[in-house]
Amino acid sequence: MTKFLTEEVNSFKSRALNDKYVAVFMDATYIAIGIREDGTKGVLS
Repeated sequence: MTKFLTEEVNSFKSRALNDKYVAVFMDATYIAIGIREDGTKGVLS
């Protein structure tokens, strides 16, 4: 299970970020959240 999760996490972290973000927020757990130009949010890392 750990191997599967490691592969999933690595895949998520290395994906292309094709959207433009007008702001990026970092929370206490270091999850970066970007806000796109249309106002929607996306998890960056």
